[in-house]
Amino acid sequence: MPSVFVSYRRTDTPTDAGRLHDALAAKFGDSNVFMDVDSMDPGVDIAEVIESEVARCDVLLAVIGPDWLRAEPGGDSRLHDPKDWVRVEISSALKRKIRVVPVLVQGASLPSAAELPEELRPLVQRHAVKLTNEGWTPQVQSLLARLEKPMVRPQPGPKPKGTPKRQPGPNAWSRLRRLPPLAVLTAVGVLLLLLLAAGIRAFLRDHDGTTGTVLTPTPTEATPDPTPEAKPQQLPVIRLSGEPDGVAVEGNYVWVAQGNARSVARVDAKTLQPTAPTKAGIGSVDSVTGADGSVWVTAETSGKVTQIDETSGTADDPVPISNAVHKEFRGLAVGATSLWIAGCSEHAVFQLPLKPESTPVPIGVGGQPRNVAIAADQRVYVAVRRQYPGCEDGALKPGHDHIAVIDPAEKPLRARTLVGEEIADPTDVVVTGKWLWVAGNENEVLRLDRKTGRIDRHVPVADVISLAAGEDAIWALSRKTPERSATLTRIDPDTVTVDTLPIAGKAQEIAAGKGRVWVSQRDPAGVRPIQP
Repeated sequence: MPSVFVSYRRTDTPTDAGRLHDALAAKFGDSNVFMDVDSMDPGVDIAEVIESEVARCDVLLAVIGPDWLRAEPGGDSRLHDPKDWVRVEISSALKRKIRVVPVLVQGASLPSAAELPEELRPLVQRHAVKLTNEGWTPQVQSLLARLEKPMVRPQPGPKPKGTPKRQPGPNAWSRLRRLPPLAVLTAVGVLLLLLLAAGIRAFLRDHDGTTGTVLTPTPTEATPDPTPEAKPQQLPVIRLSGEPDGVAVEGNYVWVAQGNARSVARVDAKTLQPTAPTKAGIGSVDSVTGADGSVWVTAETSGKVTQIDETSGTADDPVPISNAVHKEFRGLAVGATSLWIAGCSEHAVFQLPLKPESTPVPIGVGGQPRNVAIAADQRVYVAVRRQYPGCEDGALKPGHDHIAVIDPAEKPLRARTLVGEEIADPTDVVVTGKWLWVAGNENEVLRLDRKTGRIDRHVPVADVISLAAGEDAIWALSRKTPERSATLTRIDPDTVTVDTLPIAGKAQEIAAGKGRVWVSQRDPAGVRPIQP
């Protein structure tokens, strides 16, 4: 198993280097991958650590982006500074004859020899690997497969049958001894030159003999075998600055509520690049949802919500929802005319009409609501439990486990219990057509007929904390508290067959959109794309 050193410039490619690091660690193990941010202990001598780690690695990946050279105010590239850490890392690997692979990202090109200090000029003779956002996963998988294979020198083939073995004559050594010393030295010199030329030719064959050529994975290498049993594939985590909670997909972005940072992160769903987070101005944010170009976010304990413009990323003034002593909002959904907010501590769902100067209307649901889903006919479905862990409700009387239904066309507004079979401990709910999907009964995802409330199918999935409805699947995220690993389950909505995928990290919530499933997670903090 190879040991890999990831060299990159923090002002150039931190996100790409982080994604590559995660893929390497997943393949070869954390202990076999070194990247300064993740691998150095506080207070260590950076130069000593770099020298030591480069010395023990089998391969160094030099991640090169558009600003890798980046001239200083005086006009020289940072690489011309002998103390530049990127220069130190790469030159150390080159001097030690360690395999160095330039990794070109964000459309960058391999620099010319004239742009590099003399000790780095051998870099342009190394084959480069090009990684693009569009082909990231197959290209990285191809790179990992190549790194896993040792560099093998070609061996001479067998001699044809019948070729006689050459044997020295009985007095060959004596004849050699009778030659003049100058002739002997000349013969030895010619032999050494021939051996050196053969070695160079073998090296060039190993490296394809082309200077500075960009090596793009072939379709055979990049494309996984298309099998009906193919499972979802998790991509590297997109690192974020805060601790993620809720996640939603709206417009061209993935939105992640960052509770401790009191902000909402925005990630481009196509390029997978995060943008500057939006300060929500409502305290520790928890849940997020979106529709029609707007994103809504709630704070866990402030009793307020705010709206964020999808294009500009700016937040409106906060809207107070409740002034109760105990106020905890744990879920929300947006319909055609209203925003619906689950007020866990008040045993109510709040309706906020989507028009200026609107006043929120509380609707009692007979227990602690956690999550809300809206059907195409605008009926609202609420997962209600007798009590959720961590939700304070003061002196309110205990509720009961059930699914509540609110019909916005009914006046006055009220919540009814969905008629049908009892469901214990409902955790989340989503709607697809005629079906209602509920995580409940502790170890099941249930498919219910929305009209009759009867359970149509029992899908055994334990410890579900979040559900999402994709284009052709229902997704369930499972995690046992306080474990730092999770499982993602894909449920076929027609056949109700399942596939599972382990998720590394402390997963929080899932959302589906833009052809992927998105998992907000901590340790490491970020959002992880899942390719169905």
